[in-house]
Amino acid sequence: MLYIVIESIISSFATLGFSLFYDSPKKSYKIVMISGFVAWFVYKYLTIILNNKFIAALFASIAVGIIGEIASRKVQMPVTVFVIPGIISLVPGADMYYTMYYTIQQNSTLAFSHARNAMLYAASIALGILVASLSSKSIKHNTKEHLRTNSRFKIKK
Repeated sequence: MLYIVIESIISSFATLGFSLFYDSPKKSYKIVMISGFVAWFVYKYLTIILNNKFIAALFASIAVGIIGEIASRKVQMPVTVFVIPGIISLVPGADMYYTMYYTIQQNSTLAFSHARNAMLYAASIALGILVASLSSKSIKHNTKEHLRTNSRFKIKK
């Protein structure tokens, strides 16, 4: 368990480095580091518990999406400032590398296997962000304040 925490701390600094490289606003750094930590911690923990890296990536990206949605409302910044750096540690770089490597080596069986894994992994990350985004939108649109100001049927106080 300690190695998961250490890897998560390293992931948070890698996420910060990505934010620095792309010149994110300075007041987003702390939240971006938390997002990177949570993403890697959830991913590694669920990979061990469930023995399925695709479901682990799905839940890790949902966690990053929720952090991004909450932070964007609190700090008044776009969600992408927090979500894009947060998922950078989840990107399936090794599978994409091996897809290209085995394609060059003309080993189509291994190339297709790694390409399939990379596509499933990327799809689970995208689905997780989508779920977090849609659920936050539905929560926002069902609040009393939103219904009071934007509905045909006025809710009395």
